[in-house]
Amino acid sequence: MVMCKPSDHDVAIEEEFSKLQQVLIQTSNDTSNCLKLLKKHLSDYDNRNGNHFTNTATRFMRTDMRNAKDTAMDLKHVAHDINKNQPSKTETSSVRNMMNSTARAMEALKATARNYDRENKQRMGVKGRVDAAVGGDGDRGFLGRNRESSSSSSSSSDSDGGLFGKNRDGHEQRGGLFGNDKNEEHHRNITGNEDDNGGRITGSSETVETIVRKVLRDHFSLSTLNHQIKAAEDSLTP
Repeated sequence: MVMCKPSDHDVAIEEEFSKLQQVLIQTSNDTSNCLKLLKKHLSDYDNRNGNHFTNTATRFMRTDMRNAKDTAMDLKHVAHDINKNQPSKTETSSVRNMMNSTARAMEALKATARNYDRENKQRMGVKGRVDAAVGGDGDRGFLGRNRESSSSSSSSSDSDGGLFGKNRDGHEQRGGLFGNDKNEEHHRNITGNEDDNGGRITGSSETVETIVRKVLRDHFSLSTLNHQIKAAEDSLTP
């Protein structure tokens, strides 16, 4: 019996889907490590601020962090499905849906952190906003695109729903932070940090939201996974 030799196209498809499986596993591991690091930073924050038992940021964030962790683990389940199934658009759609779910779960951490700050009357001063904004470029999003590049691409904005290229809440928050103020010296609170109320409210530049944004910015990204999904999709086209 003569065996048919796989075509170059078939080989290319297998290679791209094999890479996709590897990237899914790596993204799952990276996300889990990011969440472990975030938990440590939240614990350190609680210790620095004398938060004990029930009124802790760690406890407040626990449910959403567990949900994000479970979602990250689901990436490995999808990788397992790719390994046992034939390459198809159904598989890439499944991966993209799981990527979107992961992004939403991680994005939810920012909102939960903001709610904690509000309940505990923490305010993000200018220094905290600058720390979270990375030198004025703002959130580059989980896919590595900044707001301008995201808004200029109609295809990405339609499919990503604002989760990857920009942060819906952050634009107004960080607007105008880098302009010079003639009364700058009069707008500092007693800690020496500027705030957004002319210095009349004493607040810390360190908030839980700032911590979450910095950790996610530095240790979480879906750009590689997004790129590999597109590569796998393209490989299916004759």
